[in-house]
Order: sequence, then structure tokens, then C-alpha cells
Amino acid sequence: MEKEMIYFVEQSHCKKRLFILQFADGFGMMKNKHVLKEISVVIPVYNEEDVLPGFLQELEKVVKDKFGKLEIILVDDGSTDDTVNFLEKLARNKIYTILRFKRNQGQSAAIHHGVGNARYPVVATLDADGQNDPCNIADLAFHLKEGRAVCGFRAKRKDCFIRKFFSIVARKLLNLAGGVRALDPGCTLKVFYKEDFLRLPFFNGMHRFIPYLFHQNGIELFQKEVNHRPRLAGKSKYKLWSRTFRVTFDIFGLFWLRKRAVPYYKVIK
Repeated sequence: MEKEMIYFVEQSHCKKRLFILQFADGFGMMKNKHVLKEISVVIPVYNEEDVLPGFLQELEKVVKDKFGKLEIILVDDGSTDDTVNFLEKLARNKIYTILRFKRNQGQSAAIHHGVGNARYPVVATLDADGQNDPCNIADLAFHLKEGRAVCGFRAKRKDCFIRKFFSIVARKLLNLAGGVRALDPGCTLKVFYKEDFLRLPFFNGMHRFIPYLFHQNGIELFQKEVNHRPRLAGKSKYKLWSRTFRVTFDIFGLFWLRKRAVPYYKVIK
């Protein structure tokens, strides 16, 4: 059942039920100077004082020329280190929008708040730890013509064996519960339309289920391989065992949501 719901790009005209979840390998290069006229980049931030300055410098350098108008939204999720002072100085730059929580609310809340405040209709999300490659933002945005949302997948993860093993197990369980084959649901690097994202049910932990929630709401997806880099500074904010427990618990919720979801119907005028 799971295999019937994913097709390669060249098979995109096959008449199957529901919709097509596509993916492509490799990294396509765009010939046009501007991939899109405008885009908002949302980045949740929590205690990344060692990584953020260099990462944002790289982000501006590789993304600025690919889009006509660029907005970078940094959502401080209650940082307790020098990230706060750095963001205050950064707020003077017109390209940045700084949002802040008084205390840590979690990645889902940070992403949702950032997307809700985005200025432009197309939004990209990525992590602030430097492991996501900013070069892939333009590549994913280019493939919006293939679907309403483009999700990155890390074919060559730069994580330890234990983390990769648990990710594989979690992905298989999530795909079973979600009813669709997502290649890397935990990858934050995505490009989508703001209005589509805000239609999704919002709850704590929803960032792990975005491909499945898009699927349930009839939003066509395209999956694209992206780079993944080792963390060069700072510490991971996730404890493996607590995260595994949360994902296991949430899988039951995802299965319930899938069974209770109202099928998406297009209005015929």
C-alpha cells in the first residue's frame, strides 16, 4: 500500500487515486538569475551563539542573489546565551525580522509563529545549527512547479550511527501511521506556500509530521535530495531517548488524525 503512493517525476501523469508524492535525486542548477520574485526564510533559534553569526553570513551570501526580495525571520525560542544580544544587533538590518519567545516553546511553535508572520507567500524553513545547507533553498524553490510543497531529504546524513538508526526506525513507523512514504520527515529544510501551511492543524511536535499533514490536506508534495553537514559548534538540543519517547507517543496521534481526517475535496464551480 505504501509503495502505491510514490512515483518518480517521469511518471507524474499516471492516473492514480489521491495525489502523487514525487522525489528526485541530485542537485539541479537554475539558469535564471532569480528563482522566485520573493521568499521568506524562517529559522527557529535556540542557544546558537557559536554557530549563528557565521551561518547567517553564509545564508545571505548564497541566497540573496537568487530571489528578488528576501526576508529572513529568526524566531528566538527563549535562548539563555548570547544569542539574544546578537539578534538585537541584527534587528537593525532591514532584511531581518526578529521574533522572540519569553521562554522555550519548542520548534513547532517557533516555526508556526515565524510562518504566520512571514511577509511573502512562499516560505522556506531550515535549522540554525548550520547542518542544513543554505544553497539548497533556491534548489527546492525551483521545484515548486512540481508541487505545492517541496521537502528536502538527507540521503547522506552527517550524524552518529545511533541517531541515524533511530531516525530510520521512526521514519518507517511514521510512514505506516501517516499513510504516505516520506523519505525524511525530520528534515527541517522545506519550501512551501504560507497559506497551505497555516491550514494544517497546529500542535506541539507538528514539525515532525509536516509531510503527512500536507498529504492529509491534499497538498501535492515533491521530495528533493539536499546536503547535510556535520555540526561544527554548539550542542544538539535534543536528547535521544526523550525524543524517541515523544515520537513513539505521537505516532499514535498521527494514526488517529489520519483516520479522523476529512478527505480533501476540490470545489467545482
